[in-house]
Amino acid sequence: GPVFSAHVTISVHDEIDGGSITGDQTICYGDAPYSGFNNVVLPSGGSNTFSYKWQFSENGSIWTDILVNNSSYTHLGNLFATTHFRRVATDAQCSVPQGISNTITVTVHPEFIPGTIAIPTTAVCYGESPGTINETVPATGGVGITSYKWYMNIGLGWSEIVGETGTTYDVPNLTQTTTYRRWAMRLP
Repeated sequence: GPVFSAHVTISVHDEIDGGSITGDQTICYGDAPYSGFNNVVLPSGGSNTFSYKWQFSENGSIWTDILVNNSSYTHLGNLFATTHFRRVATDAQCSVPQGISNTITVTVHPEFIPGTIAIPTTAVCYGESPGTINETVPATGGVGITSYKWYMNIGLGWSEIVGETGTTYDVPNLTQTTTYRRWAMRLP
């Protein structure tokens, strides 16, 4: 009758798990993340010998590689939009599928725009006031309460007008050509 050959056993590595990372944070427009993205749980499965790369995305669906072969990562670049990051682990023997970690998010506050100012007239007679410098477009973006300061320049550099912290400025009677500007900042 029939005779069986010796048997062959095929070992199957465990499914690759991408592990998990931490590092969600919120920053101001144009800042770099203030802390790194750290490993919480290392990837597992496969032959357990991994190489890494990191990826970023502004929309969560199109990912761009960052060639950093480490389980943790510190992003040193400045960000101008909310950006998502994840770690991709590739096993030495089982390159497909890759192990993808959870996604972390660096939320970027909207850019702070200081607004604009204007005055109805830009020429007056000696000793007259041109009136009030008004806010034509309010400050937007950023986060927090907006603070203001006013500055003047009579040709010798800018100097702060002490005590003037409003959105508008009542210009006093002038005896020389003077330029004004408003400083604005959002404080959390």
